[in-house]
Formats: sequence, C-alpha cells, structure tokens
Amino acid sequence: MIQLSILYILGLFILVIVTAKQFCELCRNFVVNSQTKSIPEVKIIKGTKRVAPFELDASNWTIDTEEFAKTWAQAQTLLGLDVDAQDHKRYNQIKNWNLNSQAKSVSKFKNLSFSLVAKVASEEIAANMKVWLQQPHSTSRKCAIAFVRDPLARFISGYVEFEWRFVQAGKKYKESILNSPNYTFHNYDLGSKERAAAFISDLVAFNVIDWLHDLPPNLAWFDNHVMESPQLFHRNAIAHICPLVGRLGGKKIDFLGQLEHISRDWKLMADHCGIDNLGSFERGLTSHITSNDPQGTKKGMKLALEYDCKLKTAVCLLLKADYEILS
Repeated sequence: MIQLSILYILGLFILVIVTAKQFCELCRNFVVNSQTKSIPEVKIIKGTKRVAPFELDASNWTIDTEEFAKTWAQAQTLLGLDVDAQDHKRYNQIKNWNLNSQAKSVSKFKNLSFSLVAKVASEEIAANMKVWLQQPHSTSRKCAIAFVRDPLARFISGYVEFEWRFVQAGKKYKESILNSPNYTFHNYDLGSKERAAAFISDLVAFNVIDWLHDLPPNLAWFDNHVMESPQLFHRNAIAHICPLVGRLGGKKIDFLGQLEHISRDWKLMADHCGIDNLGSFERGLTSHITSNDPQGTKKGMKLALEYDCKLKTAVCLLLKADYEILS
C-alpha cells in the first residue's frame, strides 16, 4: 500500500512537471500556434497586409475592439481577476491601449523616413543614420523604415523604463502614490518578482491604465496631467508598456526590420531602399541609463514570467495585436 502511494504521488509529480512544461511551451508559441482552444483565433487587427517580407501596409488599419475585449477578458480569467473587460465602459481603454499613447515620432534622413518605436533601440538607430549622413551618401528612392522587436521582450524593456521613471517621479514630486491609488504593485520591493507580478495584475485589471479613457494626442498630455498621478505620467512613464502596433498604424512601411537581427537587416535595408555607403550597424553610439537595469527590475520581471506561465500568457494576450501585425 505504501509503495502504491509513493508511486501515485510520484506519478502526480511527473504529471505536474509535464503539464507545466507544456503550458510554458504554450506561453512561448500561443500566437503562432492557434490550434489550442485557449488561443483566440479571431484577428483583432483589420486592414493591414504584408506586401513583401520586409514591407507592411497599415495605412488603413482598424482595431476590432469587441474581439480584443474577449481576449483581455481571457487574461483576467487566467489571473483570477474580476472580469470586466467586455463592459462597454472599458472599450475606449482597450482600443486606446493598442493605438499607443506615445507621440508618433518620425525622423527624416534625406529620403529616409524613420518611425521611432520606443524600446526598440531607436536612439541608437538614429545615431547610426547620423553617421551615414556625415559620409558621402545617396539613396535611389524615398523609403519609410521602422524596426520592431519581440513583443514580450519589448514589454519587459518597457517595464524597466516605466519603473525607472516611476521611482524618479517619487523623488521629484514627494507626494506620492500614497494618495489611495488603484494599483498595488508599489507595495512590493523594487526589483522583486512579486512586484513585477503585481504590476501585471494591476495592468490586466486596468488599475494602471485608467487614463486611457481618452487617448492623449501627444506627449504634452502627460505634462498637462502629471500632477493627477505623478508617478504614472512623469515623462510619459506608463506609455512605455503600450504595444508597439500604435507606432505603425496608419503608415505604409517600406522596410520593417527586426532588432534581434539588426546587423543582418541593416544590410538588407540598404539593398531594399537603395542606400549607398550605409556601412555596418555600429553598437554603442548612444547609451541609455535603463539599458543596464540599474534597479534590477528586468531580472524581477523575467523571474515573474518564468515562475508563473499564467502571467506570461496574460501579457501575451494583451500584446496580441503586436503578434498579429508582426507574424
């Protein structure tokens, strides 16, 4: 009897390990592998098309808010939160989450129009463009370019940026978060996986994005409203976690490169856009204080996502538009 009990417990332990492994695999591949029932198959981005491997036409895109509300509700259910994403009062927040509240900045480099996407090495890419301008150069045609990265990796980087600005705002404005905020993540130690997990829960529960009722038209909105919630709005901190899809919407991109393969794509971009004497992509031309994770928040978020696959899946569900437009 004792031996049978031990075997039964061992069997359960093995089952849990296998199930967890399979679930983590689902976290990684849930967008591209739509055979699982837990993955919404209906697309939420309409009106976009990949013209060629490196081209994207999102000039007539729209958001299917009702379908995305169902996706958001899935994330709430997954984390055991109150499910209110399908209430019409949330529709503006859900729609504007994907429209991205940051200014849609475009830098001009001769015939090249570069759409800056936050947390995709935009400053370093622009610095390389400036180096190119200092050399004898030419382009054979006008070309709109942008670079993107894995949505989950970008979310982690955006969280690091958010936490840095959140803490700096606390020092600057003194009064704080103690004004009975809806969010709870700040109650945990900075850089801990518990704080990162609480941040995700606050996000999925709309506790840190109540301001998305009305879409800020530009960065000035944050300056005008910063005293309403200093630590969320200071230097548009909270906007860094919004999906990158909003930076691409309404545009036709002639060359869409990947940050993960920037050395390769830099050369491909030169060929595709007819750029002479571009040279190789040079790293380290600029530095950003959060790149070295000074507060340990990147480690905390990575641990949270690795420790609980439900958290990872919930974040991926909220980033579904990014996965769709980049797939």
